[in-house]
Amino acid sequence: MRTINPAAYGQLLAAEFRQARELLENLTFADHDLSPGELALRELLKKLVIDYDGRMHPLPNVEPRKLVKSLLEQRALKQRDLIPILGASGTISDILSGKRSISKSQAKKFGFFRISAEYFI
Repeated sequence: MRTINPAAYGQLLAAEFRQARELLENLTFADHDLSPGELALRELLKKLVIDYDGRMHPLPNVEPRKLVKSLLEQRALKQRDLIPILGASGTISDILSGKRSISKSQAKKFGFFRISAEYFI
């Protein structure tokens, strides 16, 4: 019986992950309305990509507001870039300053960063 070469299998998984992530991005940012099949594929790929990424690159335990700040910095985004996602700029300022915690519904909206909502709560 043949055994699996861990290094080769890891490379194969990484290549498959990159392809799935690329297709997910194409479906997410498509410039046309998606068909029902494309919508279903997008949701499936989203779950697979998030699961794989979470297993292979787990995030450290970070205070939610610091995580948001870090993600904004990494992506060269400003607080105002979150207004379409979260609404009022005051809400965003309060979250980033620690005056307000992130609600479950807001955490779900941070899916924009392609990180599980659980990290923002």
